[in-house]
Amino acid sequence: MKKILAQTPKTEFSDDCGFTHAGTGLKTCILSASRGLALLTGANPAGAIIRYPLHIFQPRLARPMSITLTPTDRFLSTVDSALRTVFSSHQATQPCPTLAAEATELSAEEKKEAGALMRVNHVGEVCAQALYTAQAFATDSEALRAHFTAAGAEETNHLAWTEQRLKELGDHTSRLNPLWYAGAFGIGLIAGKLGDTVSLGFVVETENQVEAHLESHMNRLPVNDHASRAIVAQMMDDEARHAYNAMELGAMDLPAPVKGVMKAVAKVMTTVAHRV
Repeated sequence: MKKILAQTPKTEFSDDCGFTHAGTGLKTCILSASRGLALLTGANPAGAIIRYPLHIFQPRLARPMSITLTPTDRFLSTVDSALRTVFSSHQATQPCPTLAAEATELSAEEKKEAGALMRVNHVGEVCAQALYTAQAFATDSEALRAHFTAAGAEETNHLAWTEQRLKELGDHTSRLNPLWYAGAFGIGLIAGKLGDTVSLGFVVETENQVEAHLESHMNRLPVNDHASRAIVAQMMDDEARHAYNAMELGAMDLPAPVKGVMKAVAKVMTTVAHRV
């Protein structure tokens, strides 16, 4: 505490937030949260001005309870996530990226191509959900499980955006989504069982390949399909961040043959999903 002028007699007072402090009829006036200061002024003869750290006036929040799920709980949660991803519609927690000033007008042929590309992107997000869910299930680290769960929650936005865009284009999601999810879940589970650094390395390589794949779609989408392009651009940013976060957590660099197999599997998926 730093006293600017005179020491005032001590008594109790309540600030604007309802907290009681020692002072003399002082009223809290927040000057600048960025400077971390509160200005207290009182109707005392000296007109004392006293500065206190802002955190003094912030309520203490109860520490969240730490809940450890049993293996059965985690299994049921994993099954629930799978069913929701494959069979339910999705709600985004973030607004869908748009270019409000740019109207999207497409021919029938352009709509067909945009729909096929966005279906592939939707399948990629189905697979991302499966991978993160499997890796969260496989790891023994609570911190890493929380990381995978948070990343999966963000990927749900991508699911919702691509799903919405497909409806706007008059197209549909892949009819093979249960198959795509099952395959990706199996791969994620194997990666998770090989250890956390391998699992994180798998995330880095997957996200790098997805980012490159999305970039290619930016070149293939109709130039005037502003709605789809805005979604893809945001997805690219998010995937790059997910890869960076995984590297920061200690991901290993996967061997070149493993990366090659991953690219081959992705090629099969994107080719089929483009049509079905």
